[in-house]
Amino acid sequence: MATTGIPVGFLPSPLGSADDIPLAYTGTPTQLMIADAKLVLKFLPFARGILLPWRVLDQDKYDELYFSRANLFAITIHSVLITLQGFWLFSLPFMLLFPAWITLTWITGFLVFNNIVCQLCLNGWRTKLLSKTNITVDPKHASEYWIYMNGVSVG
Repeated sequence: MATTGIPVGFLPSPLGSADDIPLAYTGTPTQLMIADAKLVLKFLPFARGILLPWRVLDQDKYDELYFSRANLFAITIHSVLITLQGFWLFSLPFMLLFPAWITLTWITGFLVFNNIVCQLCLNGWRTKLLSKTNITVDPKHASEYWIYMNGVSVG
């Protein structure tokens, strides 16, 4: 790891080896890609937790993967997008064989298409959503803490 000559102090001091310190966002693209790949492999066993426990026979309408018309539509769109995006990523190295204008058209065209599909079918065009629900504090849930994770599972 290259040093910049600028002293860095961690408060509190990190425990573990130098390999446990996260890579700075200013690292080389190769270092960042390797660090990302290691992170994905490290947490891959937990990926099934996105879908599980998936109660297929005992669902309620508040389940993330509830079989509603809207959720089934979103799951279908996500499946199509994953397939198309995988094909597109696989095609990028082959773009070296084509003239620059074809490559730029392919990249720009797919990104515009992908954005339009996401906006029309999943996200919508609004950037803010204001809740119209009056939330009151229920004493029986006073000890609960909620974490909102954007982008997990379906739209």
